[in-house]
Amino acid sequence: MNSGIDGLTSPVCAPVVEVDDLQHHFEDGTSVRTGEIRLEVYPGECVVLIGPNGSGKSTILNHILGLSKPVGGTVRTFGKPSHLLEDNHRAHIAAVVQNPDDQLIGPTVKDDVAFLPVNLGIARVDVSRLVESSLRRFGLWESGDRVIHALSVGERRRLALAGALVLCDGDRKSTRLNSSHAN
Repeated sequence: MNSGIDGLTSPVCAPVVEVDDLQHHFEDGTSVRTGEIRLEVYPGECVVLIGPNGSGKSTILNHILGLSKPVGGTVRTFGKPSHLLEDNHRAHIAAVVQNPDDQLIGPTVKDDVAFLPVNLGIARVDVSRLVESSLRRFGLWESGDRVIHALSVGERRRLALAGALVLCDGDRKSTRLNSSHAN
């Protein structure tokens, strides 16, 4: 066992995300079951879910993020049932949706990328460092003071990535939040 993120322990080389035979019921009575689809994501991996409309991509993502509770099957993140994750653990999962306008919320480029670390209570000096690093990684540092609605669609897509990955440094190791930042 090694030390996981903010006190979660996990075996060496254990998946950070596991989905197996996910079963979900929608409010309209529709049921979805992934059946034989098994998803495991290991530390350092980057995974993209691709499929046609209605194939279950958003449903799987909502379960991984802990926004929905499965009625059957297994969905675990960092070794725990995903729907039981605390916000400080959930912050270590990055997700980008197809339409960046559904994800961007800050008035300026810097404000948007700073949203997650600021709301996690990270010190301002560390937020500034994280924002600069992420914006530079995605070629947006020079646009930091621009309002997001003035960006091109491609720039907004890169901004969505920068915001989602703001807690990751350039070599894909996650930035650890110490216990003074955890809620």
